[in-house]
Amino acid sequence: MAVGNRSVNPFELTFHSDSGIQYVRKEFKEQLKAKKVDQSMSRKGNCCDNAVAESFFKIIKSEIIYHTGYVNLAQARAELVELIAIWYTVKRNHSYLNYLTPDQFGKTTKTKAA
Repeated sequence: MAVGNRSVNPFELTFHSDSGIQYVRKEFKEQLKAKKVDQSMSRKGNCCDNAVAESFFKIIKSEIIYHTGYVNLAQARAELVELIAIWYTVKRNHSYLNYLTPDQFGKTTKTKAA
């Protein structure tokens, strides 16, 4: 979604994850490379490497998923895509980004770089 919804320079996006089997597979790495997305993985046994991503998943689970009764997988997927695209990216302030939304932070960063 980030590649399709944002105008970014090659390798300006980073996909960060743990080192789960789905992320270390050759096919997955090739997809990221084809889209010119950098891959970042936490080191085995080092939870601090993945702190921002883990915080994201904690927020999504504790503030949304655990309080919503989804009828089916399609409904869950649609609602989570909307939640991330609108609430998490455009409306929710993040302490890690100096209390800006990711959208504001991205615009500020591009303005400073120009």
